[in-house]
Amino acid sequence: MENFIFYILLAVVFFIIGWKAREYHAVRMMNVLVNQATEESLNQFKSKVIDIRVEEHDDQLFVYRKDDGTYLAHANGKDDLQMLLMEKFPGKLFNASQEDLQKLQAK
Repeated sequence: MENFIFYILLAVVFFIIGWKAREYHAVRMMNVLVNQATEESLNQFKSKVIDIRVEEHDDQLFVYRKDDGTYLAHANGKDDLQMLLMEKFPGKLFNASQEDLQKLQAK
C-alpha cells in the first residue's frame, strides 16, 4: 500500500513538472514568433519609406532622396507634388524633416 501511494505521488509530481515544462516551452516559442513577426513587419515598413529632401527654386518644389540626392520630382504646389510622387512610387511612403514639411505647408 505504501508503494502504491508513493507511485501515485511520484506520478503527480512528474505530471506537474511536465505541465510546467510545456508551459515554459510554449511561452518561449510565442516570444520567438512575436519577435520574428515584429522584425519582419519593421523591415517591410522600412522598405516602403523613402527619406526625402525638399528644395524650393523659383516657386517650384523639388524633391530629392535624402541618402543619395537622386532627383524624384518637382511641381508648383504640394498637392501636385504629392500626386506626382504617388504616381511615380505607388505604395511608398515619404519621410521629410520638419523644415521640409514647413516648406511644403508654405506652398
